[in-house]
Amino acid sequence: GVDFAPYLEDLHDHVEQRIDDFKELVERCGHLSAQHTALSDRRMNDTLYVLTIVTTVFVPAQFVTGMYGMNFEGADGGPGIPELTMRHGYLYFWL
Repeated sequence: GVDFAPYLEDLHDHVEQRIDDFKELVERCGHLSAQHTALSDRRMNDTLYVLTIVTTVFVPAQFVTGMYGMNFEGADGGPGIPELTMRHGYLYFWL
């Protein structure tokens, strides 16, 4: 008979090598995924930083524009906002 033992041992070695290769590929994929996540997080943090700076600059300006854009005089000629009816009411509002 033909002895298949050397052939089966060689086949076993090749299968173990492929399994090790697949394990290494899975590990590399894990590292790539972690790097991609870190890069995405970094980009999002940079974007949020810029948006925070823009918001910090423009929100106070919008508030002031909103306050001075209101009608201070009603249709009857009287004050259009409540704090104008009180003595120093507008000053209290800003403080």
